[in-house]
Amino acid sequence: MEKGPVVVRLIFAAQVALVFVPLASHAQQQGGRTSVPLYYDRVHQAEQVTIGGHYLIGAVVPATSQFRLMQTADVNGQFRKSIGLSTFDCEQGGEIAAEKVGDRVWQISPATNGRVVVKTADGRYLRGARGSENATALMLSATDSTLWMLRDEGDGTFSLSHDDKGQVRYVTLYEFNAQSHYYGCYTAATPTDSKRLMFYRGRTEVDVGKMQPVPADLSSVAIATTHVTQMTVAKADGSAADGSALLLTDGTVAPDERLGQWTIQRQTDSTFVLRDAAGAYLDAQFATQEQPCLWSLREAGLATVGDDVRLAVLDGGRFTAVLPHEAVGKAAATLMPVGQAPNSSEEAGTLSLQGAWSADALAALPWTTTTTLDLTSIALPQAPHPFSRRPQDRSTYILVAACQAAVVPDAWTMTLACDAADPEADAVLLTPTILADRQALVPPRAFRYAAGQLGYRRQAAADGGWETLCLPFEAAVPAGFTVEAYEDYDAGTLSFRHSAGIEAHRAYLLCHPFAAATEGPVFEVTASAEGRIAADESPVSAVFSGTYVPLDIQSAAEGIYLLNAEGTAFVRAAAGSRLAPYRAALRLDGQQTVRLRVTHGAQPDGIPHATDAAETATDDQPLYDLTGRRVSRPQQGRLYISRGHKVVCTGFDK
Repeated sequence: MEKGPVVVRLIFAAQVALVFVPLASHAQQQGGRTSVPLYYDRVHQAEQVTIGGHYLIGAVVPATSQFRLMQTADVNGQFRKSIGLSTFDCEQGGEIAAEKVGDRVWQISPATNGRVVVKTADGRYLRGARGSENATALMLSATDSTLWMLRDEGDGTFSLSHDDKGQVRYVTLYEFNAQSHYYGCYTAATPTDSKRLMFYRGRTEVDVGKMQPVPADLSSVAIATTHVTQMTVAKADGSAADGSALLLTDGTVAPDERLGQWTIQRQTDSTFVLRDAAGAYLDAQFATQEQPCLWSLREAGLATVGDDVRLAVLDGGRFTAVLPHEAVGKAAATLMPVGQAPNSSEEAGTLSLQGAWSADALAALPWTTTTTLDLTSIALPQAPHPFSRRPQDRSTYILVAACQAAVVPDAWTMTLACDAADPEADAVLLTPTILADRQALVPPRAFRYAAGQLGYRRQAAADGGWETLCLPFEAAVPAGFTVEAYEDYDAGTLSFRHSAGIEAHRAYLLCHPFAAATEGPVFEVTASAEGRIAADESPVSAVFSGTYVPLDIQSAAEGIYLLNAEGTAFVRAAAGSRLAPYRAALRLDGQQTVRLRVTHGAQPDGIPHATDAAETATDDQPLYDLTGRRVSRPQQGRLYISRGHKVVCTGFDK
């Protein structure tokens, strides 16, 4: 437990604002009923301790930080048993429901000299041991009481102590072993933390608190209860509807047909009336009437104004206004500002949104001609949904304001966070994104990505033939695939060499040498390092270079060569040919060759000896036949090339 400076104050009846009378709730005042706490709230200061109220007394086990309450039941006539609340974190505050703690409720009453007595609900007193009894025992007695000193120890904790023959003893949570903890009466020798008690006071009615400022005159509001991203809204007739999809990050709600909307009309600095579209007034029963009904905003929420203040709550699926003691355990309602009606405009494939958009309305956008969805001018929903109509056959992008990045779901692939203060600054990729094969990469602005955030997937050929590849990010070569980089062109022959990795924007040959039985193997990679992609990104310009947009061949005279369908040779591209994104082509202007020979690895300039291929072939020393094609299944007795030398297979037949 964290501790601040320890402030020790003895609580005297005449010096501290404690009420030394039994707590009488509004329920008692109205009908004489006995008040029974429904919830218990943490008491942080001595002034909040109301003598005569219902209390829970707890402490934290120093070794494990587990919170344990002191039970009122007798255990062996000596010790108070402790009960753990396994799902309760006392450091997070919150409330404890009464039904969970029925046998742990204590009451505090005044005694002489500023001391107090602590007793159970049935009137038995908590007392320390005396005489021949165990000095550390805590007991219950129908007639005999110990006069306790109740001290504020600071940090929202308290102590209960008494003078035992000149020695001060404290009510302490004692750890007998890891499985056994109980409350006893100990001296200062035990750990200090276990003497620092936490009090939880029973709540029998809601404190409506002070009035708050009134919203702007003539502003549009809704009535709702909220909890994190969950919101229940009031319809026009006071019935409840789930409005979670309407809650926006700026604290407003999006206008919607399920939402009741009222207009604020200020009467004074702290009071107002609520009127619907027809001009009728909202009353305390959430019905409309012709006569004004005054409302106010209080610390506890929306409340009526008058002798009997009523608090607006959600009760049994409807909104209504109830007395404070009737509001205990019910969700208090408050006013939520309603945003402007949603609208949009589209230009050159960019759809820009304005106004307040609900999660449902945003998810249902048609994306008919949209390439880029610009959301930088709106407040996003607090719980956005996936887009139901986002195209899968073309690349699309989403732009959001950087300040709203935290609510963007992973389902919104290729979402870029933009700096509103600097429109020219690079955006940042927020969501994991797989670049779709054959779809153009034309982002609306430059963006940066992190390692592992950007990926690419392709269904590779199943026949062992070669393919071309060009990626906008650095990646490792997946297991089972071979990647080769362009090395040289000379006299109609292209040379490629094995590559251990894939560089960004560089063109490669790609092959899965083992033919698949059915469909082709999947080539899938992710960025192995952070990087940047420009708005007009293009691969490295070279003899062998790739493209991120479809490449249309206008004329065979362009000198562009494409890999044939079998993946065995480069052929001059005819007019009307097209190269898909993330692939590569040869650009040999002025060359008239129709077909280009390809070699793989270093070429032999002499054959000094023959070597057994079974001993030579390894993953980083691939075999090639005499035409330059890589071989995955060498045949016994045939000649192959490995690392520039001629080898013969004599030991196996794969």
